[in-house]
Amino acid sequence: MEKAGLLIKHKDRINSNKVTVEMSPKVCEIWNAEIVKGIFRSTLSKLSETEKEQIKEISKKITEEALAFSRQQQIKL
Repeated sequence: MEKAGLLIKHKDRINSNKVTVEMSPKVCEIWNAEIVKGIFRSTLSKLSETEKEQIKEISKKITEEALAFSRQQQIKL
């Protein structure tokens, strides 16, 4: 698993079938860039136009909030 960029951190003591796996930065990058994007696109394709518009508005608000927070942090520095 280490060659694949995955590292088992610990086994859950209550549920022996559950483990915590840590991903290497490269694996995280691939996961975020490819796999999550694919899941997101697949999900979007199943939504109605109204739902897609709602997601666009939510995304816009999140981006605005993130930019405002970033500006606020820069002012504090």
